[in-house]
Amino acid sequence: MKRQLSEANDTFAFPSYNKHTKTSSDSASAALNKWAKGVVPDKTMHCFRHTLRDQLREVSCPEAVSKEIGGWSNVQDVSAGYGKGSSIDVKRKWLLDAYGWLTA
Repeated sequence: MKRQLSEANDTFAFPSYNKHTKTSSDSASAALNKWAKGVVPDKTMHCFRHTLRDQLREVSCPEAVSKEIGGWSNVQDVSAGYGKGSSIDVKRKWLLDAYGWLTA
């Protein structure tokens, strides 16, 4: 991810999957699944999403922030879509809490 971000010279980490404000999530998902099969043959990005959710729960990440990070909707509460949402610094803090062990 560090390499990708350092090479990206756009607003998006993966600009080829974005046209203005629209993201081609199906194409990105297919590419990520293809990559994942090469790294961990029996797993998909869907497995990663489940693991992400578990990791965020383990560090007591607030549900609203967790849903923002994972891209999960909150159909129970319409107010979840109000405002700008959590800042990138807040999301980074929780991801570092959840995955800090990777850099150790």
